[in-house]
Amino acid sequence: MKNRTALKAAAICIAIIVFAGVFSLGLTISAAGPINLSVSKITANPGDEITVSVTITPDSKVSALEFTITHDTTKLQYKSHKSGPASGGCLNSFNPNFPSSGNKKTGKSAIVHMEGITQGGSLLDITFIVLPGWTGSTSLDFAVQTCGDKDQKNLDYTAESGSVTVKGSPPAVTTTAATTVTTTSATSITTTRAEIETTAAQITSSTATATEPTTKAEVKVPDEEVEEALDPDNDDWDKDYTNLDDEQKEKIEEFFEKDGTPVEIKSDGVYYKPSDGPQRVGNSKVKKALGSEAEQWDGNYSALNPGQIEKIEKYFEEQGTSVEVKDDGVYFAETATEEPLTSIPGSDTGLNTKLIIGIAVVAAVLLIAGLILFMRSRKREDGEF
Repeated sequence: MKNRTALKAAAICIAIIVFAGVFSLGLTISAAGPINLSVSKITANPGDEITVSVTITPDSKVSALEFTITHDTTKLQYKSHKSGPASGGCLNSFNPNFPSSGNKKTGKSAIVHMEGITQGGSLLDITFIVLPGWTGSTSLDFAVQTCGDKDQKNLDYTAESGSVTVKGSPPAVTTTAATTVTTTSATSITTTRAEIETTAAQITSSTATATEPTTKAEVKVPDEEVEEALDPDNDDWDKDYTNLDDEQKEKIEEFFEKDGTPVEIKSDGVYYKPSDGPQRVGNSKVKKALGSEAEQWDGNYSALNPGQIEKIEKYFEEQGTSVEVKDDGVYFAETATEEPLTSIPGSDTGLNTKLIIGIAVVAAVLLIAGLILFMRSRKREDGEF
């Protein structure tokens, strides 16, 4: 009798433990509260370089996220962007030139994480230059298109736009209401992770075809070429551009103008002046890249053979610059600012949470059924059944 009582107590305890474990696991999955997504509010001066962050609260479990951020191009100039620490382990993409109109410029981001984002903080850091000629406040309009978990269900969130205020006259008051979206856990989101991945790829490819005018990246002249322009004065130069005197600056500018590539001398280096089209490489540099073969070259770019083209490209690549050889000249290649899409870390590991719950429930049922059969067999042996 004592054995039967002990077995019954054990069965009840095991059932309670298994049920509590499954229930607590379910709570862990659904316990996350509303997620806060927000954009920085910054005070700056004209000409300042500022970094605006899109942040997320910790332990959000967000697996699919799409959002846009829009700024006024008459007040802020986009410079660059980079992924924030909270987007670690994510497949992410940001297009700073998403189709927009007027003086408004929109950037669109798509982020995917297989298991859900747990780290809080910055998802995306965007660098702007504050343009002169205005004071007050300008908004950074923030809108979320998709916010879902790995089971493709909507998550509750609040989205708060940011702003940049320029010191001067009393800033205009900009009131941005936080947008709150509440959904039930049973509602499936309309955009799946696969669609988000497709959107991310489209965002990346659309960067090259966006009609919005962009600021061309500056191309720095290698120190070796500056030394060549200064020769024989380069022995007196310590590669500190702030120490260049007016005569040396004039010598550098004349050297590159003769080569058909005007430059601009700044405190940190010499840069090729941006042009409406791709920046052309001077003939003297092409001849230098060709080395001994330059004597056999008549200046006709369309007559360059594959070996010579490869030699030119390799020469500039070793200097940290990419070029494109065309029939009418050699041009510095446009540098893409878009971060490449990467594979999702851990995409081939980890069991689905629903599968774990299912296995736990089945195991509990089998365990209880086994204990009941064992107790029934003991009763037969005792002649009580």
